Amino acid sequence: MKSFLAAVILSSSLVSTSSFADSAKLATQAEPARFYSTGGFARIVIDRPAQVAFDILTDVNRWPEINLGVTKKIDPAGLRIAKGVRFRETIASPAPGLEDWTNEWTVEDYDPQRKRFVISGRDNFAKTPVYVRITYTFAELGPASTLYKRKVEATIDERFMKEASKPEIAGLAAFLGSQWVMAKHLKTFIEAHSKP
Repeated sequence: MKSFLAAVILSSSLVSTSSFADSAKLATQAEPARFYSTGGFARIVIDRPAQVAFDILTDVNRWPEINLGVTKKIDPAGLRIAKGVRFRETIASPAPGLEDWTNEWTVEDYDPQRKRFVISGRDNFAKTPVYVRITYTFAELGPASTLYKRKVEATIDERFMKEASKPEIAGLAAFLGSQWVMAKHLKTFIEAHSKP
Protein backbone atom coordinates (compact mmCIF):
# COMPACT_ATOMS: atom_id res chain seq x y z
CA MET A 1 0.00 0.00 0.00
CA LYS A 2 2.83 2.42 0.88
CA SER A 3 4.52 1.82 -2.46
CA PHE A 4 1.21 2.44 -4.29
CA LEU A 5 0.70 5.76 -2.49
CA ALA A 6 4.28 6.76 -3.12
CA ALA A 7 3.85 5.92 -6.81
CA VAL A 8 0.62 7.94 -7.03
CA ILE A 9 2.20 10.94 -5.30
CA LEU A 10 5.38 10.66 -7.37
CA SER A 11 3.52 10.31 -10.66
CA SER A 12 1.26 13.22 -9.71
CA SER A 13 4.32 15.37 -9.04
CA LEU A 14 5.47 14.75 -12.62
CA VAL A 15 2.41 16.53 -14.05
CA SER A 16 3.46 19.64 -15.98
CA THR A 17 3.72 22.82 -13.96
CA SER A 18 2.66 24.91 -16.94
CA SER A 19 -0.67 25.37 -15.16
CA PHE A 20 1.01 28.11 -13.10
CA ALA A 21 0.63 30.49 -16.03
CA ASP A 22 -3.00 29.41 -16.38
CA SER A 23 -3.62 29.97 -12.68
CA ALA A 24 -2.31 33.53 -12.93
CA LYS A 25 -4.60 34.26 -15.91
CA LEU A 26 -7.72 32.77 -14.33
CA ALA A 27 -7.30 34.04 -10.78
CA THR A 28 -10.01 36.30 -9.42
CA GLN A 29 -9.59 39.02 -6.84
CA ALA A 30 -11.12 36.67 -4.29
CA GLU A 31 -8.67 33.86 -5.13
CA PRO A 32 -5.03 34.88 -5.64
CA ALA A 33 -2.89 33.13 -8.24
CA ARG A 34 -1.64 29.79 -6.94
CA PHE A 35 1.13 27.44 -7.97
CA TYR A 36 -0.74 24.24 -8.78
CA SER A 37 2.02 21.62 -8.61
CA THR A 38 0.12 18.38 -9.22
CA GLY A 39 -3.21 17.04 -10.35
CA GLY A 40 -5.26 14.51 -12.24
CA PHE A 41 -7.76 14.40 -15.07
CA ALA A 42 -10.28 12.19 -16.79
CA ARG A 43 -12.17 12.16 -20.08
CA ILE A 44 -15.32 10.19 -20.79
CA VAL A 45 -18.12 10.27 -23.37
CA ILE A 46 -21.58 11.00 -22.01
CA ASP A 47 -24.46 9.86 -24.22
CA ARG A 48 -26.42 13.10 -23.86
CA PRO A 49 -26.24 16.55 -25.47
CA ALA A 50 -23.50 18.80 -24.07
CA GLN A 51 -26.00 21.40 -22.88
CA VAL A 52 -27.93 18.80 -20.86
CA ALA A 53 -24.74 17.50 -19.21
CA PHE A 54 -23.46 21.02 -18.50
CA ASP A 55 -26.78 22.13 -16.98
CA ILE A 56 -26.94 19.13 -14.66
CA LEU A 57 -23.39 19.52 -13.32
CA THR A 58 -23.58 23.29 -12.89
CA ASP A 59 -26.75 22.96 -10.80
CA VAL A 60 -24.60 22.59 -7.68
CA ASN A 61 -27.74 22.25 -5.56
CA ARG A 62 -27.97 18.72 -7.05
CA TRP A 63 -24.43 17.70 -6.05
CA PRO A 64 -25.62 15.80 -2.93
CA GLU A 65 -27.82 13.74 -5.29
CA ILE A 66 -25.17 13.45 -8.03
CA ASN A 67 -22.32 12.67 -5.59
CA LEU A 68 -24.41 10.47 -3.31
CA GLY A 69 -22.34 9.45 -0.31
CA VAL A 70 -19.68 12.12 -0.97
CA THR A 71 -21.28 15.59 -1.06
CA LYS A 72 -23.45 15.90 2.03
CA LYS A 73 -24.61 19.50 1.65
CA ILE A 74 -24.31 22.66 -0.47
CA ASP A 75 -24.67 26.11 1.13
CA PRO A 76 -26.36 28.40 0.48
CA ALA A 77 -29.41 26.51 -0.70
CA GLY A 78 -30.99 27.55 -4.01
CA LEU A 79 -27.65 28.81 -5.34
CA ARG A 80 -27.40 30.12 -8.92
CA ILE A 81 -23.92 29.80 -10.44
CA ALA A 82 -22.11 32.80 -11.90
CA LYS A 83 -18.49 33.91 -12.05
CA GLY A 84 -17.32 35.09 -8.63
CA VAL A 85 -20.04 33.24 -6.67
CA ARG A 86 -18.89 31.42 -3.53
CA PHE A 87 -20.46 28.33 -2.06
CA ARG A 88 -19.67 25.67 0.53
CA GLU A 89 -19.62 21.92 -0.10
CA THR A 90 -19.66 19.61 2.92
CA ILE A 91 -17.86 16.35 2.14
CA ALA A 92 -18.33 12.96 3.82
CA SER A 93 -14.99 11.47 4.78
CA PRO A 94 -13.99 8.77 2.29
CA ALA A 95 -11.28 7.26 4.49
CA PRO A 96 -10.59 6.19 8.06
CA GLY A 97 -8.63 8.81 9.98
CA LEU A 98 -10.28 11.76 8.21
CA GLU A 99 -13.31 13.61 9.50
CA ASP A 100 -16.03 15.18 7.33
CA TRP A 101 -15.03 18.66 6.13
CA THR A 102 -16.38 21.69 4.30
CA ASN A 103 -14.71 23.36 1.32
CA GLU A 104 -15.51 26.91 0.27
CA TRP A 105 -15.41 27.19 -3.52
CA THR A 106 -15.18 30.28 -5.69
CA VAL A 107 -16.46 30.11 -9.25
CA GLU A 108 -13.49 31.26 -11.36
CA ASP A 109 -15.20 30.74 -14.69
CA TYR A 110 -18.74 29.96 -15.77
CA ASP A 111 -19.21 29.96 -19.53
CA PRO A 112 -22.46 28.34 -20.73
CA GLN A 113 -21.59 28.97 -24.41
CA ARG A 114 -18.24 27.17 -24.18
CA LYS A 115 -19.71 24.78 -21.59
CA ARG A 116 -16.84 25.37 -19.18
CA PHE A 117 -17.06 25.63 -15.39
CA VAL A 118 -14.09 26.25 -13.05
CA ILE A 119 -14.09 26.30 -9.25
CA SER A 120 -11.22 26.80 -6.83
CA GLY A 121 -10.62 27.08 -3.11
CA ARG A 122 -8.97 25.59 -0.07
CA ASP A 123 -9.67 21.88 0.33
CA ASN A 124 -10.12 21.61 4.09
CA PHE A 125 -9.53 17.87 4.49
CA ALA A 126 -6.03 18.54 5.92
CA LYS A 127 -4.67 20.87 8.59
CA THR A 128 -1.92 21.99 6.20
CA PRO A 129 -3.33 24.23 3.43
CA VAL A 130 -4.04 22.58 0.08
CA TYR A 131 -5.68 24.65 -2.62
CA VAL A 132 -7.55 22.94 -5.43
CA ARG A 133 -8.89 24.03 -8.80
CA ILE A 134 -11.37 21.86 -10.72
CA THR A 135 -12.09 22.56 -14.39
CA TYR A 136 -15.11 20.90 -16.02
CA THR A 137 -15.55 21.05 -19.80
CA PHE A 138 -18.22 19.57 -22.08
CA ALA A 139 -17.49 19.33 -25.82
CA GLU A 140 -20.30 18.32 -28.16
CA LEU A 141 -19.36 15.30 -30.28
CA GLY A 142 -22.79 14.91 -31.86
CA PRO A 143 -26.46 15.67 -31.17
CA ALA A 144 -26.54 13.29 -28.18
CA SER A 145 -22.86 12.73 -27.42
CA THR A 146 -20.54 14.79 -25.23
CA LEU A 147 -16.86 14.55 -24.39
CA TYR A 148 -16.66 15.42 -20.68
CA LYS A 149 -13.33 16.33 -19.09
CA ARG A 150 -12.61 17.06 -15.47
CA LYS A 151 -9.18 18.33 -14.50
CA VAL A 152 -8.06 18.74 -10.89
CA GLU A 153 -5.01 20.74 -9.86
CA ALA A 154 -3.62 20.94 -6.31
CA THR A 155 -0.95 22.94 -4.47
CA ILE A 156 1.10 20.15 -2.91
CA ASP A 157 4.47 21.22 -1.55
CA GLU A 158 7.18 20.14 0.89
CA ARG A 159 5.29 21.69 3.82
CA PHE A 160 2.25 19.53 3.12
CA MET A 161 4.36 16.37 2.79
CA LYS A 162 6.11 17.10 6.12
CA GLU A 163 3.08 18.23 8.14
CA ALA A 164 0.20 16.13 6.80
CA SER A 165 -0.85 12.96 8.56
CA LYS A 166 -0.67 9.61 6.78
CA PRO A 167 -4.48 9.54 6.34
CA GLU A 168 -4.37 13.06 4.83
CA ILE A 169 -1.65 12.06 2.34
CA ALA A 170 -3.52 8.87 1.48
CA GLY A 171 -6.80 10.80 1.10
CA LEU A 172 -5.22 13.29 -1.28
CA ALA A 173 -3.58 10.53 -3.34
CA ALA A 174 -6.92 8.71 -3.55
CA PHE A 175 -8.71 11.91 -4.63
CA LEU A 176 -6.18 12.74 -7.36
CA GLY A 177 -6.24 9.16 -8.61
CA SER A 178 -10.03 8.85 -8.68
CA GLN A 179 -10.84 11.31 -11.46
CA TRP A 180 -11.99 8.70 -13.99
CA VAL A 181 -14.23 7.04 -11.39
CA MET A 182 -15.76 10.45 -10.61
CA ALA A 183 -16.27 11.19 -14.32
CA LYS A 184 -17.90 7.78 -14.82
CA HIS A 185 -20.17 8.46 -11.85
CA LEU A 186 -21.35 11.73 -13.43
CA LYS A 187 -21.91 9.99 -16.79
CA THR A 188 -24.06 7.32 -15.11
CA PHE A 189 -26.07 9.93 -13.20
CA ILE A 190 -26.72 12.12 -16.26
CA GLU A 191 -27.72 9.20 -18.45
CA ALA A 192 -30.10 7.88 -15.76
CA HIS A 193 -31.70 11.27 -15.02
CA SER A 194 -32.18 12.81 -18.47
CA LYS A 195 -33.66 11.94 -21.84
CA PRO A 196 -31.41 11.16 -24.84
